[in-house]
Amino acid sequence: MPACIPPRSVINVKNEDNHCFEWAILSALYPADENAHRPAKYQAHQRELNFTGIKFPVKVTDISKFERQNPGLSVNIFGWKSGLYPLHVSKQAGREIDLLLLTDTKDPEKTHYVWIKNSKHKRCQHPCRHCLHIFSSDALLENHINDCQGIGKKPQRTVMPKEGQNILNFTNHHKQMHVPCIIYADFDLDCLHNPIEGCADNPEKKLHTTDRKAGAMQLLLCSGSQ
Repeated sequence: MPACIPPRSVINVKNEDNHCFEWAILSALYPADENAHRPAKYQAHQRELNFTGIKFPVKVTDISKFERQNPGLSVNIFGWKSGLYPLHVSKQAGREIDLLLLTDTKDPEKTHYVWIKNSKHKRCQHPCRHCLHIFSSDALLENHINDCQGIGKKPQRTVMPKEGQNILNFTNHHKQMHVPCIIYADFDLDCLHNPIEGCADNPEKKLHTTDRKAGAMQLLLCSGSQ
């Protein structure tokens, strides 16, 4: 478990087989009050999930199949690289279960699932699984989800630029095209409101007319001109 991940935010079942995905799901469905890392806490529920046609260790590409075979479960998978990023966001309605997929840096083929028990901020408690933006209320999250489907309907993570790299400047001056002439144009519009005393149906009302004065200027610059 990476040291940068808060230990109380995840439940890491220390299994000795390759069924870590199953243990992680069971730890979410049947939370243990103590010794939650022990597989013995969940052995009584091992046969409750349908893994027909799914090989262990479970791949991310098999999560959708697992969901179809287990209606009522909505499983989201996240990776970790200087923070969470989405790998699979469920489209199935049901009990939401967030899992973290850890990868061995020395052996990328070696992976391990753990249950994200608490991904909530102290004040903001409603994260969007698509972009990982956090909202302060469920209503704000619901309004956001209608518009947020990631890029190409795939999940994404927002990465803000670092200090000193957050200002964009045009630097490709060598790619500019030479043109013989440039026209700079400017238009000004002034509005004057003139009141009219009285009104046909009510003498106490005042009407206003609008007079517009417009002005235009252009400057033509050509190559070789002074």
